[in-house]
Amino acid sequence: MQRVLLSLALLALSSSLGAEGLVQITLEGTLHTVGGARIEFEVGARANGEPRQVVLGLHLAESTTCSDLATLLTKRLERGGFEVLTTRSDDGGTPRVQIFVENTIFVRMRLGGGLEGTITVCEEGAAAVRIVRPQAHPQAAELVASASTFHLHTERRGFQNIAITLEPEFHGAQISDILFRESIAHKWLAERPGTDFWRPMGMADGAQITGLSIKLRSEGDWRIEVELDRR
Repeated sequence: MQRVLLSLALLALSSSLGAEGLVQITLEGTLHTVGGARIEFEVGARANGEPRQVVLGLHLAESTTCSDLATLLTKRLERGGFEVLTTRSDDGGTPRVQIFVENTIFVRMRLGGGLEGTITVCEEGAAAVRIVRPQAHPQAAELVASASTFHLHTERRGFQNIAITLEPEFHGAQISDILFRESIAHKWLAERPGTDFWRPMGMADGAQITGLSIKLRSEGDWRIEVELDRR
């Protein structure tokens, strides 16, 4: 069954019209859930000219660090033929790992229990963002969407962000609606390309989004999905 699902996913992926770019995955923290917890990663990217997908759905042991997880994820991505650069830092005692993936089409991840993540689209905006509520460990979350901007006429660069609190009972359509409403309130241009999806398109003053970061902090096992713009 898993092979069938993967084949279908790859078929859908191969129909993409070149939506790809550099994505930075930031991992922080240590898994402190007693007995461990499940994490999920799905990364789609173009490798050797072909769309490919790497999937991780694992129960990790208690005390697994972000560095441990990054080492495993990097190994799997490299095995899949992806172009990957991984760096590590320990700023003030907080372990942090950066995984840069070239030619990325999408990133989907589910963390929690002390492990936290950020997905950053480095060179453009995103075609769609979806936040899926926690399953095994329902806890509230703090979500921050940050964007770098550039105005073609004034040639000015800027930075904007939106911060919201998510309750574990919120379903996908509610979250998408909250993000859409907050966008309007903060003078972002946005749309909902699907019931559960949100897409920031630019700023009300005409500035374009040149990079987008989605950061989620929670003990709960929330899922973040980011699809890239088509080029």
